Amino acid sequence: MAIPAGHLAAPSEILLRSSHSNPLFLSSTRNLVFRGDSAHLGQRQRRRRAAALRSGAGGRGWSSSCAVRAVLERQGAALAASEVKRSRSDDRPKVASLNDIISERGACGVGFIANLKNEPSHKIVNDALIALGCMEHRGGCGADNDSGDGAGLMTSIPWDLYNNWAVKQGLASLDRSKTGVGMIFLPKDENFEKGAKSVITKIFLEEGLEVIGWRPVPVNTSVVGYYAKETMPNIQQVFVKVLKEEKVDDIERELYICRKLIERAAKSEEWKDDLYFCSLSNRTVVYKGMLRSEALGQFYLDVQNELYTSSFAIYHRRYSTNTSPRWPLAQPMRILGHNGEINTIQGNLNWMQSREATLKSPVWRGRENEIRPFGNPKASDSANLDSTAELLLRSGRTPAEALMILVPEAYKNHPTLTIKYPEVVNFYDYYKGQMEAWDGPALLLFSDGTTVGACLDRNGLRPARYWRTVDDMVYVASEVGVLPMDESKVISKGRLGPGMMITVDLQSGEVYENTEVKKRVASAQPYGDWLREKMRNMKPGNFLSSVIMDNETTLRHQQAVERAVRCWIGNRMVRRWQQADRREASCGVRRSGGRRWQRQEGAVGGAGSATGWCGGGNMQRQQRNIPSRVQIAAKLPVVAGGGSRQRLQRNIPLRVQIAVKLPVVARGGSSYTGLWRWQQRHWVAEVAAACSGGQRRAFGYSSEDVQMVIETMASQGKEPTFCMGDDIPLAVLSRKPHMLFDYFKQRFAQVTNPAIDPLREGLVMSLEVNLGKRRNILEVGPENASQVILSNPVLNEGELDSLMKDPNLNAQVLSTYFDIRKGLDGSMEKTLQKLCEEADEAVRDGCQLLVLSDRSEELIPTRPAIPILLAVGAVHQHLIQNGLRMSASIVADTAQCFSTHHFACLVGYGASAICPYLALETCRQWRLSTKVVNLMRTGKMPTVTIEQAQRNFCKHLKQAVQSGLLKILSKMGISLLSSYCGAQIFEIYGLDQDVVDVAFCGSVSKIGGLTLDELARETLSFWVKAFSEDTAKRLENFGFIQFRPGGEYHGNNPEMSKLLHKAVRQKSENAYSIYQQHLANRPVNVLRDLLEIKGDREPIPIGRVESASSIAQRFCTGGMSLGAISRETHEAIAIAMNRLGGKSNSGEGGEDPIRWSPLTDVIDGYSPTLPHLKGLQNGDTATSAIKQVASGRFGVTPTFLVNADQLEIKIAQGAKPGEGGQLPGKKVSAYIARLRNSKPGVPLISPPPHHDIYSIEDLAQLIYDLHQVNPRAKVSVKLVAEAGIGTVASGVAKGNADIIQISGHDGGTGASPISSIKHAGGPWELGLTETHQTLIQNGLRERVILRVDGGFKSGIDVLMAAAMGADEYGFGSVAMIATGCVMARICHTNNCPVGVASQREELRARFPGVPGDLVNYFLYVAEEVRGVLAQLGYEKLDDIIGRTDLLRPRHISLTKTQHLDPSYFLSNVGVPKWSSSEIRNQAVHTNGPVLDEIILSDTEPCSDGTFGVVPLDAKVVLKVLLQISDAIQHEKVVNKIFKIYNIDRAVCGRIAGVVAKKYGDVGFAGQLNITFTGSAGQSFACFLTPGMNIQLIGESNDYVGKSMAGGELVVKPVEGTGFIPEDATIVGNTCLYGATGGQVFIRGKAGERFAVRNSLAEAVVEGTGDHCCEYMTGGCVVVLGKVGRNVAAGMTGGLAYILDEDDTLIPKVNKEIVKIQRVNAPAGQMQLKSLIEAHVEKTGSSKGSAILSEWEAYLPLFWQLVPPSEEETPEACTEFEKIKAKRGMSLQSA
Repeated sequence: MAIPAGHLAAPSEILLRSSHSNPLFLSSTRNLVFRGDSAHLGQRQRRRRAAALRSGAGGRGWSSSCAVRAVLERQGAALAASEVKRSRSDDRPKVASLNDIISERGACGVGFIANLKNEPSHKIVNDALIALGCMEHRGGCGADNDSGDGAGLMTSIPWDLYNNWAVKQGLASLDRSKTGVGMIFLPKDENFEKGAKSVITKIFLEEGLEVIGWRPVPVNTSVVGYYAKETMPNIQQVFVKVLKEEKVDDIERELYICRKLIERAAKSEEWKDDLYFCSLSNRTVVYKGMLRSEALGQFYLDVQNELYTSSFAIYHRRYSTNTSPRWPLAQPMRILGHNGEINTIQGNLNWMQSREATLKSPVWRGRENEIRPFGNPKASDSANLDSTAELLLRSGRTPAEALMILVPEAYKNHPTLTIKYPEVVNFYDYYKGQMEAWDGPALLLFSDGTTVGACLDRNGLRPARYWRTVDDMVYVASEVGVLPMDESKVISKGRLGPGMMITVDLQSGEVYENTEVKKRVASAQPYGDWLREKMRNMKPGNFLSSVIMDNETTLRHQQAVERAVRCWIGNRMVRRWQQADRREASCGVRRSGGRRWQRQEGAVGGAGSATGWCGGGNMQRQQRNIPSRVQIAAKLPVVAGGGSRQRLQRNIPLRVQIAVKLPVVARGGSSYTGLWRWQQRHWVAEVAAACSGGQRRAFGYSSEDVQMVIETMASQGKEPTFCMGDDIPLAVLSRKPHMLFDYFKQRFAQVTNPAIDPLREGLVMSLEVNLGKRRNILEVGPENASQVILSNPVLNEGELDSLMKDPNLNAQVLSTYFDIRKGLDGSMEKTLQKLCEEADEAVRDGCQLLVLSDRSEELIPTRPAIPILLAVGAVHQHLIQNGLRMSASIVADTAQCFSTHHFACLVGYGASAICPYLALETCRQWRLSTKVVNLMRTGKMPTVTIEQAQRNFCKHLKQAVQSGLLKILSKMGISLLSSYCGAQIFEIYGLDQDVVDVAFCGSVSKIGGLTLDELARETLSFWVKAFSEDTAKRLENFGFIQFRPGGEYHGNNPEMSKLLHKAVRQKSENAYSIYQQHLANRPVNVLRDLLEIKGDREPIPIGRVESASSIAQRFCTGGMSLGAISRETHEAIAIAMNRLGGKSNSGEGGEDPIRWSPLTDVIDGYSPTLPHLKGLQNGDTATSAIKQVASGRFGVTPTFLVNADQLEIKIAQGAKPGEGGQLPGKKVSAYIARLRNSKPGVPLISPPPHHDIYSIEDLAQLIYDLHQVNPRAKVSVKLVAEAGIGTVASGVAKGNADIIQISGHDGGTGASPISSIKHAGGPWELGLTETHQTLIQNGLRERVILRVDGGFKSGIDVLMAAAMGADEYGFGSVAMIATGCVMARICHTNNCPVGVASQREELRARFPGVPGDLVNYFLYVAEEVRGVLAQLGYEKLDDIIGRTDLLRPRHISLTKTQHLDPSYFLSNVGVPKWSSSEIRNQAVHTNGPVLDEIILSDTEPCSDGTFGVVPLDAKVVLKVLLQISDAIQHEKVVNKIFKIYNIDRAVCGRIAGVVAKKYGDVGFAGQLNITFTGSAGQSFACFLTPGMNIQLIGESNDYVGKSMAGGELVVKPVEGTGFIPEDATIVGNTCLYGATGGQVFIRGKAGERFAVRNSLAEAVVEGTGDHCCEYMTGGCVVVLGKVGRNVAAGMTGGLAYILDEDDTLIPKVNKEIVKIQRVNAPAGQMQLKSLIEAHVEKTGSSKGSAILSEWEAYLPLFWQLVPPSEEETPEACTEFEKIKAKRGMSLQSA
C-alpha cells in the first residue's frame, strides 16, 4: 500500500535496517512499525533505484559517504546474486503448484464389463454404453446443460473394424501382434495439425516404427454441446507397426517411449496444449470426450458398428467441478478409470519429481531420461495417478501390484490380514517406505488389456458393486441396476469394501477376489525376510525426568521467536544511549526531507576489522562518528574522542556486556577483577529469578501459549478448547509480530472429497513414518527395506539421540542460526542458501538424515535462529529441485514448535519428524513448579508424573499432539502422515512470492506480503526480548486468544459490545453513530479494511434509495444451533428476523414444532406459548426460515424439512472447517435431547463428514433428496473460504443448489480446539471474490444466490460484500451481541453469565434480550447502507453487486509490509446477466419429472409396471387417483405396485413430504402399502413417515431409509435367484442414516455404515460392512451374519444384536463406549426373537428361519452391544427388576 506523502517515523524509533527503505522497530512492546520512503516501491523499482544509486545517480547526499557506498555495493551484490539465482531457477524442475491442482476436481460413475472366456462381442460394447447412460445422474453438465463434463470407453482394440478400414484404404491387413493404435486429439487448426502430425511421424520413424496410416475418426458433431464444440479437437487415429520388438510387453514399452518423446518434442511448439494421446497401445483403445453419457455412443460412430467388438469395456461418466470443457480430462485414462479425488496430489507430484533421478530398470535399457517427467501439475489428479500407474506397469509390474503400491488398504491392525495373510502385510510394510500412498476417496477401474480390475480406497468412500452371471460375465459398477439383468442367471453379488480389490484375468478366465489377488502379488518376493533383515523399528525412548535448562535459559528461548534478528542494538537500551548522546548517535546519512538521522547498517564491519569500509577517507575518522557503545559492543578498537574504553563501557547495560562476551565493567567497579562474582550475583539472580525463562522469550512463546496450550496439553492430554471464533487480524495485518506458522492456514475437504472422522474411524489412519533413503522403486530388493520406522513424528530427546547414533542413517546436524553482524538485509537469504548447500553436500556424502537444529547452549544476540519452518521448507525444496530428496529424511530439532499446527506445518513442508525440545522442557518445568506441585498435593489437579506430562503432550495417539495431527490430516481427508509429509496442504496469507519460491514453492499466496528481509525484521522483535530489560520478568500475554487491554485487537471487544448495546436498547441513532465511528477508527483488522468504495456518479437524495426494509430482507443470521445457545436467544433471533423479512438459521439440532405457528396470545409483550421471552407481539413467529441439515442429522425429520423456507446443507463451519461439532453432555438438557432424539446428559457429536456426502455427486444427491421432500424450499450449501472454492462452487451450482453460502474463517463457534479456530479457513473476501468470478466465467452465476458471512458488523461490510458479488449477507456473533451477549467467551463451559449460550435454567433467566433489539440493529445497518448508496449515486443495492470497479485500495501504512497486493479483489470479469433481485426471486430449482409425482398423479401404471399411454377408461384412472391421493387426504388404506429403476432416486421422499406437511411425523392414520420391483436408485424410501409401508423386491443402492421417521421398509431379492440371498449384498452404503423411527427388514447384506446415526429405528439385516451402528443414539439393530470392522464406534444409545457364528466379532468391535455381553436379560431375548420373527414373516428369510428353528442353539451365539445409557434397561440388564425395586424404595424413602 502506498505511504502518505511526508509521513515520517517518530524520532524515538530506532533504525534497524541499512537500506534506503528502512523500517523501524519499536522493541519495548510487541508492536512493530515499519516505514520508509521507498517501501511502497515494487521490487523491480527498488532494484532499479538501488542500481542507480550504485552508479552515482542517486538522490542528494547518497554519494557522499564511503560507508553508504559500501552498504549499497553489498546490497547491489546481493540483488545481482538474487537475479542470477532467479534466472537459474527458471531452468530448474518446477514443483507442483496448488493453483494448477485446485483448478480441476471431479467425481463420477464408473464400471466395467468383462467376458471370462475372452470372447469379444459388440454386445459388451453396447451394454457398456447402456450402463453409462444409466449413470448420467452421476455426471455433470456445463452451463449450457448440454456439454457433458466427460464420458468415455476403454476396450480391447476392435481389429475387425480397423481391418475393414484398412482394406478400404488399400492397405494390408493389420498385424495384430505388431500394430499399435493411437487415439489422438489433434489441433483443429489445419497448419497446427500438419505440424503435430509431422512431429509424431518423425518420432515414430526415428524409433524405427512404420507409420501405416492416419484414420479420421468418424463422429457426429450434432450431439455435442455448445461449450464442448468450441474446444472440440480434431480426433484421429494413427496406426504404427513396431518392427524391432517381439514380446507384447516390449511393444507396449516402445509405444510408451514414443509417446513420451512426442510429448517432450511438442512442449516447444505453439500447439503443445492441443495435442493429446487418449491411448497408444497394441492392446487397448480409449474413446472419450466432453460428452454426456448418452451422447458418447451417438458421437463416436465406431461404437455403433457391429464390427466394434471387445472382450471387456471400462466406462466412465465424469462430474467435474470445473465447467471449462477440457477434452483430455475425460476418462478413462490410458490405464485407469478413476472415481474420486487424490487429496495428497501436490505432495505426490513433488515426490515423483524427486525420485525421477533414481528411477532405473533394465527393461528401459538405459532410456529412463527419455520418459521423464512422470507427472504434470496442470493435468488432473486422475491423469497423474494414471501416469504413475502406467510407469509401474511398463516397468514390469502387474496392474494389481501397481495399485497395491499406490493405493494401499488400511492393513494395520487388520485381524484378517494379520492372521491369515501376513505376507500381504509384509508387502505393504515394504512399500510404505518406498512410495507414499496416493491418498483420497477412490474407486479405481484398471486394465492393461489382459487384466481388468477394480479397487477401492482404504476408507471405502465410493460405492462399488459387482455381480457375476452363469454365462461367464463379470460386472462392476458404481450402482446396481445399470443394466437389465435376469436375476436367475446371477450366481453371486457383492460389493467392494474399504481397500478391497477384484481382478479378472482375461487370458485364464479366472476371477480373483481381494485376498486372492493380494496374496498372489505379495508372495512373489520374500518381503518379510527383507524387512526382518533390514528394517529397524524405533523403540520408544524414555522422557527426561528432570529439567535441563535453568529458568533463565528457558525463558530466554521462549521469548525470541523464530525469525532472523537484529542484535541488541535494536533494543530499548540502544535508544537510551541515543537519547543520552545525540552527537555520537548521529552517524549516517540524513533522510531526504526528513528530520531524523539514520545509522547505516554495515558501517561497522566484522569484529576488529575494517570490513565494509571502502573509498576515500580515514577509517578511524569515520568510525569516530559511530557511537562508542556500538563500537565496543561490536568489539571494534575504540576510537571515540576522549575517554577510556572502560569508562565508555560502564554505560552499557551489564546484560549486554555479558551477552556479547565483553570483559565485564560495571558502574561500581574499574576493572574486570572482582566483578565476576558481582556479575553472578546481579545477573544470574536478577535474570534467573525475575526472568524465569529467557529461552521461551527468545523463540516467541507468550504466556497464553504456555498456560493455555502447552500446560493444558501436558495436564489433560488434549488440545485446549475455546469458543467464539478468531476475531484478531491476520498475521500480516497485525501490529504485533507473529511466528511464521501463523501465516499458514490448513486446507480442508469440502464437497469434492470428505473429511475423515479421526475419532470413530481412526483405524484407517496412521502416523507412522519411515526415515532413511528411499531407493529405486523400479527395482525390488532387500536394500530398499533399510529404513527406520517411527510410530509417530514426535521425538523426545532420547529418541533423537538414538537416531543420531544409527550408523546406517549417518545423521548430520545443520545449524539454523544466521549472523547479522554485517547487516540484516540479505543475511537470512544468504544463510538459507548456505544451509541448502550444506544439506546438498551432506546428502551427496551419504547422509540419510538431516537434522535441522536451533538448539544452542547459549543465545547470542547477533545469531538469531531462522524460522524453522522456513529452514525445513527451503532444504526440502532445494533437494527436490536437485534430485536428492529421496536420499535423505529431514528432522527438525527445534524450540519453535509447540502447537499441533506447528507440527503439521513442518511435516507438510517436508519434515519427517520433530523434536520439540523447548516445549518438552516447558512441560517438565510446569510439572516441577511449586504451584503445580501444591495443586496436585491438595487434590485440586489430577496427579501426573513428569514423564506423563510429556507423554500427554506428544506421544499417545489419544493425547494432544498426535490426536491433533490426526485431526488436521483428517480434515483434508488424508489418512496417512506419510502421504501428508511434503504435500503442502496449506494456504499462505501474507508472504511475498520470493519467500514462497524459496521455501514453499507451489503454495498459494494470493495477496503477497512480507519479503525475506521483512520476515527477518519481524523475527527480530521477538529475539531481542531475550536480551531486554523490559520483558525480563515474565512472558508477555499478547492477547491472541483472549481479549485483554493493551493486547492484540479483537473485532468483538468489550467497547464495541457496550456501544452496540446502548444503540439498540436505547434505539439511539447518535449511539449507533458512535458505534460506527468506533468501527471506522479500528486498526486494520480484515482484508476489506485495505479497500474503500468510491462512487462513479453524483450523490442522490437518500429518499430515492430503496427502503431499509427491502435491504434488510437480504440479511440472515448464522447457523447457531439450539443447544449451543439457549432457547431464549435462539427464539428471540428468529422472531426478530421474521419481523424484518430476513432469515434466521436453525443451526443443527432440530426445532420445536410449537415455534411454527404465529403467536396470537401475546399480552404486554408476554405469551403463554413462549413464556420465557419478553417483548413479543401478536403475529410473531419463532420459526427459523432456514433449517439446517448437518452431518449429525439431529432433529432432521420429514416434518422439520417440510416446514422450512430454505434448507441449508452445512458442509463446513467457518470457525473449524473440516471438523465436526460436539455438544457437551452438560448442555444436553431434557428439552435438547427430545429435539435431537437422544438422551439427556449424553454428549452429542457431529462427525466431520456427512456420511451421505463423499463426493460432488453425493452432494448433488442430497440436494435432490431435499428438493424431493420439500419442493418449495430453496436448498443452500454452506462452504468455507479457501483457495479453489470457486471450482467447488461451480460443482455445487451444477448440482442444482439454489444458494451457495461462503463463510469466512472468522465465524463464531460454541466450542472448538484453539488450533482449529486460529489456523483453518480463509477470509471471506477472497472466497467470495473467487466464487463470484468463477461462476461468472463458467456461466453459472445466474443459477445461484450468493450469500456470505463472517465478522459482519456494519453497513460498510454489507457494501463491500455486495461489490465483491454477494446477494445476501449473514450476521453471526454480532446478532448475539445485539440480543445481549457480553462476549465472555465461555460458551463451551455452559456458564454464560447472561444466559445467551447456556442451558442452565438459572443463567437462562438472566437473558436480557428482546427481539426488538435485533430489529433495531438491522434497521440501523440497512439505513447505513442506504446512506452510502446515496453518496455513491445508486438507488438499489442491485446496482453495485459485483461492481469491483467501485473498490479502491486505501492508502494505509501497514506495520509490517507495504507489499500486500489487493489486485485480486479488484479484478473484474463482469456482472451477472440478471440483476441480484431477479436471481433471488427465481423459482426453486426442481428435480424434473420424478416417479413420486407419477405415483401422486392420475397416470395409471401399465400392467408391467411401466408408465405410458393407458389403455383404460378415465373412470379407472380416476379410481387410481382416489386410491393414492385420497388415501393421504382422508387417511385411507391403499395398495399399489410399481416398477423401479436405478435412475429413480429418492423415491417415496415426495410422498413422505406430502404426508408430513399435513400430519406431522406421527399423525397419519392411513396406510400407503406400496411395492416396488427392480433396482432402486439412491436414497430409496427416504423420509418415510408412519403409515408408509414400502416393499422393494429387487435391490437398492446407497442411502436406503435415509432419515425415515416411521413406517416399514422391506427389501428382499426376487424369487428364484441364482445366488444365496444371505451371502449377497442387496442394499448399499449408509442405510438408515439419521433415522428417527420405523422398522427395516433386509434379506441380504448391506454395505458400510449401516444404521449410522440411527436414533430410533429398528432394523434386521443379514450382514454389513465396516462401521455398523456408528454414532447410534437409539433404536435397535439385529445382524444375522458377518460384519466389518469398527462396529459401534461412537454408539451412545440403542442396542445391537450380532450373530457371531465363527467367533470373529470381538476384534471388530470398537470398545471405546459400548460393552459387549451375551443376551442374558429376558427382555433382550424377547426383543431379539420378536424382531427375527418379524423379519422372517416380512422377507421369507431362510437364515432367520434356521435361527428360529434352533433358537436355543443360536441364542448363545449372539452378542449384545450396550452403551452406558442402556445398561440399566430391561433389555440389557438381567437384574433390572431388582434395580427398579431398589430405586422405588429409595424414592419412597425420599
